[in-house]
Amino acid sequence: MHKPLSSCAGLCALAFATQCQADGVFDGVWYASVFGGYATSDLTTTYTTGSYTVDATIEPDGGYILGGTLGMYLGTNIRTEAELSYASYSVGSYSYDVSGPFLNNTTTSDARDNVEVTATYLLGNIWYDFTMLAPNAGLIPYAGGGFGYVILEGTTNDDALFETAQGTAYQIGGGVQVTAGPGMFDLAYRYRGITGAEIITPAFTGDGAGIGHSFQAGYLLTF
Repeated sequence: MHKPLSSCAGLCALAFATQCQADGVFDGVWYASVFGGYATSDLTTTYTTGSYTVDATIEPDGGYILGGTLGMYLGTNIRTEAELSYASYSVGSYSYDVSGPFLNNTTTSDARDNVEVTATYLLGNIWYDFTMLAPNAGLIPYAGGGFGYVILEGTTNDDALFETAQGTAYQIGGGVQVTAGPGMFDLAYRYRGITGAEIITPAFTGDGAGIGHSFQAGYLLTF
């Protein structure tokens, strides 16, 4: 009996919140968010042995990412934030691409049991909210990216796969926020990259780089 009234109230709340952001009411307002989702990534280490160059790639089966942000609305459409996130991947296989005099060969082998790679990110992000696209629908598409720092760790059967490595991280992505209750749901995609990580293993030392993808959902609250 009350469903039409409830639906109307919900739609009005969505439209009001979106219009507030479009009108700049959120300028200078702080927010916090939490998120999680599915993630995958490849990590490639390049090293030289004699006259040959080897690209050793760790190829995960997939994993998860969890994190949170603390940020502020700046102007009508811009948000800046600090992000702390943690990703964990189960490794499925390794591949080795060897190139040099008279040789260019790629081999692949299955990973041993219980091989895991983790990445801890500390990023500074900036996002642009397209509030003008759907001012009355309660939907806010956004796009942007970030830059920062990453710590990588790898283990196999409780032993170190490689020593703890540090590098530079970046991400680009986007999503859509949907007003719900006192905050907003956030459905998003992120493309992540890692560069400049020195990977040290018992067999070799090389320059590490990687790319990854995450599909995540979260919730944002202003205060």
